[in-house]
Amino acid sequence: FQILAKYDETIQAKVLYGDEEDLQTVLNYSHRANLPELAKQCHKRLALNYNSLEDALQWLMLCETEEVDSLTFYNDFSAITEALTDSLDSAVWLYYTKRCSEEELYAKIATTKKYNTIIEAMAKDLIDEISIERNDSLAFNLLNEFEMKYPHSRYRSIALYYKLYHFANRKNWQEMIKALPQRANLDPVSAYIASLFLLSPTFRKDFEGKENLLELAEQYLTLAVSDSEQTLLYDIYSADDWKARVLQQQAKLLFYRIIEPYGLFGDELDIPMLEKNKLKQQQELLAILAQVQFSNNNRGELAEKHFWTAKALLLTGKKTDKQKAAEHLTQCLISGSPRNRYDIEAMALITKLHTDLKIKEEPLKWMRKMMNYKGICFEDKSENAGLNGKGYTRVALADYNSDGFTDILFNGKYLYRNEGKMKFTELTDSAGLANLSSNGGIFADFNKDGLLDLVSYSHSAEGRGDQLLKNMDNIRFVNVNERAGDIDDTYPTEAVAWIDIDQ
Repeated sequence: FQILAKYDETIQAKVLYGDEEDLQTVLNYSHRANLPELAKQCHKRLALNYNSLEDALQWLMLCETEEVDSLTFYNDFSAITEALTDSLDSAVWLYYTKRCSEEELYAKIATTKKYNTIIEAMAKDLIDEISIERNDSLAFNLLNEFEMKYPHSRYRSIALYYKLYHFANRKNWQEMIKALPQRANLDPVSAYIASLFLLSPTFRKDFEGKENLLELAEQYLTLAVSDSEQTLLYDIYSADDWKARVLQQQAKLLFYRIIEPYGLFGDELDIPMLEKNKLKQQQELLAILAQVQFSNNNRGELAEKHFWTAKALLLTGKKTDKQKAAEHLTQCLISGSPRNRYDIEAMALITKLHTDLKIKEEPLKWMRKMMNYKGICFEDKSENAGLNGKGYTRVALADYNSDGFTDILFNGKYLYRNEGKMKFTELTDSAGLANLSSNGGIFADFNKDGLLDLVSYSHSAEGRGDQLLKNMDNIRFVNVNERAGDIDDTYPTEAVAWIDIDQ
């Protein structure tokens, strides 16, 4: 940066006479070198020359952080206002400069079908609020606000998902059916989301309406087919992965159709053995699943494929197919999926197959043998260690008392001190953690006193939420939120990390 400072005249020339690429390069330099005045000049030039609303707003923010000559500001402000010729950009600019009311802005948005990035960012902020709201009634209020303010946002499929989710959560099936989108001109992602809820076994069991749910799901899945990249919630799918995603859903639909005459819905442990005249459907199902090809298992798609392939194989009742199904279920567990989506069901089916096939080895040994597994094996020592029977979801490991043994913190609250020789003692009460409303936590020595402190975080928006806890001589932890600036923002927290941002 010191070397670049020698070329100030050249840099200024790029600001005044450079093209868009030159201005972006200088802007990047201004951020790295912490030169706000230069950044302000770049944003002004980009706003004027390229009608950029984003740069106009950045220029305005920089003007508000430091003293600016009033006449210069007025002239620049007027020039930028004239440069923003797009009607929606102009409305947003007027809103942020307090010359347009919120009602006037949203009236303008309502008449526009294509939003700029600022409007989409505003829509995304509301979607983020919706995504963490657990209360159904409050979520519906936010969803109604979203639909009123941003009817054409690219995030509307996410709003649809949460609307259907909260109706399903209430088991308000009639309202869920009413909330399904109109099929005319429906985008592929919204169509896929509709099929997702329609195929839910719980929904189909409870629903008392006259609609043919599987037929309706098929109609939506037809609309979900696309040869282009799609974004489902926050995940971007390539064209090939999206094709596989829809194909896998179509396979599930066929499975549900096959078992429907038997009075089954698809979440049962028992799978019917098909008559010979229906085995053609099973072969068709396996053929569809064989076409499903995902590029990775980042979202658990491969685990899902193995799980449904196993269920398809079990439709014959043949011993050889049961053995193949067991292999697919084992591969499902090996692949894994977010939040262990298929683990419980896959393990239940494997346990049943283990009995049906009269396998003498214990299930885990049988599964390892099936997959020719030669790697590391783990043995459950929970009972001997004093941890058996406890159910937790988050874990942090650290030697919090510096005795040379790694201790365990479950769910940011339940502290187990390692006594050595595979024995742990729970110290939750004596450590002052019993009253926490926490779901997770991590250790770090935030005050450099040589003792490991911890942050406890919470999904709850009420009561004692996120807390910074100071280690008091390795005996107990005390809340120092108030002195530290109060880290509890009352929002549900999913994860937390320590980082030294200023070194």
